[in-house]
Amino acid sequence: MKKILYTTCAAFMLVIVFRMDAGAQNVKFEDDNFKQAVLAQGVDTNGDGEVQLSEAKVVTKLYVDKASITSLAGIKSFVNLEEFGCYDNDLKVLDMAGMKTVRAIYAFNNKLINANLRGMTNLENIYLSYNKLTNVDLSTCKNLVEVKMDHNALRKLELNNYARLEVIEVQNNVITEFSCVNNLALKRLQITYNYLSKVDLTSCKNLEWVWIYNNEFLQELKIKGLRKLRELDCTPPHRLTNLNMSGTVSLAKFTW
Repeated sequence: MKKILYTTCAAFMLVIVFRMDAGAQNVKFEDDNFKQAVLAQGVDTNGDGEVQLSEAKVVTKLYVDKASITSLAGIKSFVNLEEFGCYDNDLKVLDMAGMKTVRAIYAFNNKLINANLRGMTNLENIYLSYNKLTNVDLSTCKNLVEVKMDHNALRKLELNNYARLEVIEVQNNVITEFSCVNNLALKRLQITYNYLSKVDLTSCKNLEWVWIYNNEFLQELKIKGLRKLRELDCTPPHRLTNLNMSGTVSLAKFTW
């Protein structure tokens, strides 16, 4: 009798351990909407209704847009993710810090007030338009090619020494301080409808298009020597009284 009882208990404990171990191998989601959106992408290859870590590991592209998601907890289990879309949701926080494989993030049209992108060293394209961000630290994302963060509440933006950066679109914010130095690949800058007072673009030698209109406090704009500049729009309101345009030999369209 004791032997039978011992065998039964041992088998029961083995089942519990097995279940606990199986659970430990699954991605931990806080938001069921996020989980269901992931499952809808066909990630659950064994059909058990869960996303195992081994299944998450093979995912390189993931789109979970328009799913009423409020939390992305679990995203860091997708260790080989390269492209991620979570636009048109209800997210307030975007924490993808340390996800070094990710090259593109599409997180526009959310309610973001915080975006942690530190350590994303291979990030190339970031789309955070139409959120509520006041600050985004991109200092460790040195491979950026396109930055689109228009229609937020950004107050200060520093983008210096990005060898590959080609496009910056940060219009319709409340930016008062903007630093853009030694971005030699930069071609297009749109920073309209902000609160800038001084902007120096002289070290961005390959700029072709600059839109900086509707910056009513703008007193100083430096563009001297930008030989490839084709279009400059600094339509009022602004407080500019003079503009040194020497060296802008390619300028074809200028609005003052």
